[in-house]
Amino acid sequence: MAETGLTMSDAVDSVRGAVRDVFETGKGLVSDLMAAAGSAQLPSMSLGCACARPAACWLPEVLPPVHSTVCAGSVARVRFTVHNCGLGARSVMLAATGPGAGLAVGNPSTAVIEPFGSAVLEAEVTAPASGDVSLTLWIRGCHDHITNWTVTSSGRSCDSTHERVVNDCPETQHRWYDHFAQPHACPGQRG
Repeated sequence: MAETGLTMSDAVDSVRGAVRDVFETGKGLVSDLMAAAGSAQLPSMSLGCACARPAACWLPEVLPPVHSTVCAGSVARVRFTVHNCGLGARSVMLAATGPGAGLAVGNPSTAVIEPFGSAVLEAEVTAPASGDVSLTLWIRGCHDHITNWTVTSSGRSCDSTHERVVNDCPETQHRWYDHFAQPHACPGQRG
């Protein structure tokens, strides 16, 4: 190998300077491109994970909770207007679970909804003489939808009705992680 008169330190400094020059040139190019783009926004890059995903399609959709305060012996209601936004007719059911489920009555508790139609399902609880009734209401159609409901006995108001709208739609969006989940169609139904 021929003698050049450079030391190892000189060679490292030379490479470091070349890398710095390339970096500064690239930085200048990006600045020029940004100036030429004016107010246009370039996509931002993140080294972190921008992989926020919605809840798994098989988990129930959680609706806002309901709290009813009625006189003892009065009726508290939750009325669900359920929309079928699918192409097929669909059976939907209203069910109650939890400690106070035995006091809940559906009026009605089932319906068949035509494509793009809607139906009203209603749950009723007669308030006890004292204390609270706690239960979870389920709307079961293409997907499950739930809300927690608490009925409190009080002398302040008599009957009470709360309304909730439920859009029971088939999953039509295809995402990469769907390959690890359940099919898009409604369980046991088409549309």
